[in-house]
Amino acid sequence: MQRLLDERRPLFEEKYANLPERWRVDEGLVSYIIRLYTKKLERALSLLVQGKRIKLSRFFADSRTDAEYIYDLIDGWLIEDVICDAWLKTRLEKVNPQIKVKHMGTNRDREIQFESAQKITTKPDFIYETPSGREVHLELQMARQKMTVFDMKESKVKRAIRDGNTIYLWILLPSDEYFFLDPKIFEEKDAHSNPRWGGKKVYSISLEEVKLRRWGLFPLRGDLSKEVWYLLGLNE
Repeated sequence: MQRLLDERRPLFEEKYANLPERWRVDEGLVSYIIRLYTKKLERALSLLVQGKRIKLSRFFADSRTDAEYIYDLIDGWLIEDVICDAWLKTRLEKVNPQIKVKHMGTNRDREIQFESAQKITTKPDFIYETPSGREVHLELQMARQKMTVFDMKESKVKRAIRDGNTIYLWILLPSDEYFFLDPKIFEEKDAHSNPRWGGKKVYSISLEEVKLRRWGLFPLRGDLSKEVWYLLGLNE
């Protein structure tokens, strides 16, 4: 099945062989997640070989081949689950063992949507309850290239603001770093059109502002920085 993909999209077990060491996460759990999504990728690619095709709008699939779109989608799920299950959960519980995790990556029934964009979920990636009873919704964002400005869709940000409990967690894969972001700051900002996203409106934040607000950057190898404990409700 890998013949449908080029060398830019290697086997997951090769691509993430050193991830447990890089991020200081449980090797057994990472191996399980890799096996889980390798099987999903193999099943989806086998359907392509049998003639099934992606029928989503170009907004979702853009200029990639069906095989490339499927690989990238499943690759994103894999990293989300490693972050939620192997990285985030253990670090939150280390700071405050009394938090209650209510939802995280591998709890989801992730399936490739060949035909219906309506089935693509908008549920938060990670939900936990603080000791005071407040529910916190974490939304993951991935940067796969080095960036100094980070864009988020206007509709997604406004939904997060209305929710009132959502916090963004940005994972910067090239540098193995992360930062958190409270979407309420965008109430003071204007959305702007992004040509790279087909002219869709986005909100932006610079790396400089992230650092000024003391939300990052922090190394993924480390524990959760004390700078963000209050934002995450870990002192409650």
